[in-house]
Amino acid sequence: MSVKDIKNTYEGLDLVATIKDSKQGSYLLQDLNLFAKGSSSVPNARVSDITDAEDSKLETVSRYGTDTNHQKAATAVFRDAEIPVVHETAFVRPHDWQGLISPTTNQDMAITEVISKRAVQFEKDYRRTVETSLAEALFERKVSAPHTDDGDTSFDQVFGTSPASFTLDASVDASIYQQLAKLRRQVSQALGAARNYSDRLYVLCDSGLYDVIATNKEIQAFILHSVQQAQISGVVIPNALSGFNTMSLGPVTFVDLAGDPTYKVSENSGLVVPRMTDSDYSFLRKISGPCSRNQSLAVKGGVKDRYAWTSVDDDGMIKMQSEFSLLPLLLRPQWLTTITLK
Repeated sequence: MSVKDIKNTYEGLDLVATIKDSKQGSYLLQDLNLFAKGSSSVPNARVSDITDAEDSKLETVSRYGTDTNHQKAATAVFRDAEIPVVHETAFVRPHDWQGLISPTTNQDMAITEVISKRAVQFEKDYRRTVETSLAEALFERKVSAPHTDDGDTSFDQVFGTSPASFTLDASVDASIYQQLAKLRRQVSQALGAARNYSDRLYVLCDSGLYDVIATNKEIQAFILHSVQQAQISGVVIPNALSGFNTMSLGPVTFVDLAGDPTYKVSENSGLVVPRMTDSDYSFLRKISGPCSRNQSLAVKGGVKDRYAWTSVDDDGMIKMQSEFSLLPLLLRPQWLTTITLK
């Protein structure tokens, strides 16, 4: 096979379109779909942050006068930030595929197999990077972006707010179910008018907090004996999510992070995250940007979550490249709640 033949066969392959997504690995935040997707056709993201107005109690006016009630309209604040970009490279050289040739595997099949494995690894690395970036934005409330004009960003500093706190009493005489109702009311007050767009609370917690809830006698009674309170609250224990044990008590779902270092929570504590049903009102966003390392893809326009392609040099060596850009945003840190055991 000549260099010309290699170029005709392996030049310009779209490694994203031809390779199926790999679901190997733990991608909890991606599976929960807490971050609303967005895109920007330029390297900077301009995000519309909508603040819904509270309903107003209108005052009476004189029948024939000119006095009136002025409507408090929803406001939109545009936030601008550079989108961090990630690039990864791999090569396919003779020593990668020559050992794979056999009576049933020819040269083309061996090269294609190596490319396929490299492409799958690209996709795995992409998913892992996205997951860790979302976790950093959610749990540490920051974005590490040393190569952007803005640099590393602390959402607490940008917005001048931080998560609320809630202490859970797990003693024998304390009712966990009543305390969860109190937690839901506290979160609803923080959400304000946006409470209409939240249907569930996720408590992403360490094993200590999870076990206290799961083994509590009151909760066990709800689950094991199907008492009236359980029927009212809809207590269920669903299947594991992304390899994590979960437990739902009505509209509150607990997820045992099981010590995974990706999600930074303190001992006997967790993070309460409201799930938003309308992406326009989501306080968690993930913004993708344009391709910047491939001229052909860049001039085509449009924005994809990830780009991956091949090129062949004059010696017939195959170069594989993957590029994606991601800006996670936490627009309202005060909508989060840190929960700890008393």
